Amino acid sequence: MTEEKIEKFKEGIIGRLMWAEPDQNTRFKYNIWFDYTRKLINEIQDGDLVAVPNFTSDEKIRWSVLQLLNVIPRH
Repeated sequence: MTEEKIEKFKEGIIGRLMWAEPDQNTRFKYNIWFDYTRKLINEIQDGDLVAVPNFTSDEKIRWSVLQLLNVIPRH
């Protein structure tokens, strides 16, 4: 991971997990929405990894690491 990518992580870019749907190739396909800014669209790229908290029954927070396949700006 490059220094630039680590800095992006430290900035605390937050997206919203909007929905998950079954996918025959990868088990699930997720849609994550980020606030639309020109800077953020230039920073987030296909292939980037994001961490998403899991919904678990215990008190411990568990994370899934997802890879962004398509970054598409929508208004």
